[in-house]
Amino acid sequence: MRNITENEAKNFGNYLRQEFAKVGLSSQSRIEIVTGVDQTQISKIFNGNFRRVSSNLKILCKYANCDYSKLSEFGVHEMEEPPDRDRVLKAFDTVWDGTKEHADVIAHLILVTGRFTKRLHSGEKSIKRGE
Repeated sequence: MRNITENEAKNFGNYLRQEFAKVGLSSQSRIEIVTGVDQTQISKIFNGNFRRVSSNLKILCKYANCDYSKLSEFGVHEMEEPPDRDRVLKAFDTVWDGTKEHADVIAHLILVTGRFTKRLHSGEKSIKRGE
């Protein structure tokens, strides 16, 4: 499947914002409390800054009483899972000891690794420690 275009995402984000207003939720902070989706993610979705159907997008659709089939009218389609996703999840399950503390450490390492990898792929020549 293809990525969602910027225009499709913006159109759907506006639609979703309107659907929340219909159910009496126009404040992103209130939507965060009700749905459990982080306000920064809500803002990104409402502003069309997404390229795939995420679990957060599905949750927002559910709480806004949004007809999930409307996604396809905006050109938004679920993307197939990346082929190596299961391998990454298996690696996580192999090293995680089941505690919250260990999950926090692993999540932090994954995020730092992701930032580092993006910098390498962007062609940044010098990567300083601690950034």
